[in-house]
Amino acid sequence: MIEAISAKKDKRLCAIFVDFIMAFDSINRDHMFLILVAYGIQSAIINAIRCVYTNSKSFVSTHDGDTETFAVNTGILKGYTLAPFLFIIVHDYVL
Repeated sequence: MIEAISAKKDKRLCAIFVDFIMAFDSINRDHMFLILVAYGIQSAIINAIRCVYTNSKSFVSTHDGDTETFAVNTGILKGYTLAPFLFIIVHDYVL
């Protein structure tokens, strides 16, 4: 499809490739909450979501043991039930 469009002289092609695995990790949480407000999500729901994301920490587990915990300030929590919903809202807003 890309070759067919780019071969035509009167057509312009713009392609965007998104690594969705990395995209989950790169979402700014403060912006995510502003986007939820912009979409009219009730403040009680936004505050409940904010509680999950406030002071979230993580660690790395290796064969030698676990690392010290560290703060996680960006990204959508993987495995979280609302993760796909939150990502789709942010993605939709950006587009």
